[in-house]
Amino acid sequence: MNDNTYQTLSDTDSYQQARKRVRELRKYYTSIASFFGVNALLYGINFVTSGGITWAYWVTFGWGIGMLFYSVQVFFVGGKFWDDWENRQIEKMLNKDQDKK
Repeated sequence: MNDNTYQTLSDTDSYQQARKRVRELRKYYTSIASFFGVNALLYGINFVTSGGITWAYWVTFGWGIGMLFYSVQVFFVGGKFWDDWENRQIEKMLNKDQDKK
């Protein structure tokens, strides 16, 4: 049998797609942890410096809107727009390289 007949797991499209999805989820969970950690710190600073919560909720509100859109993109849209965009950009670059040859 020919060695080219067998593909390694890392070469398969499904593996590459799963790996990309796992990386996307890892980035999302890291962002969520940062959101809660930084906001907790800001609320603490706000409480200590002013004796109450006077401004920290504005940061939470603004950042929370961003996290809401990010959550929709990760879990509902699935990044379809960005996948298509990436593929178009890759095709453009490959076409440029072929035109240079």
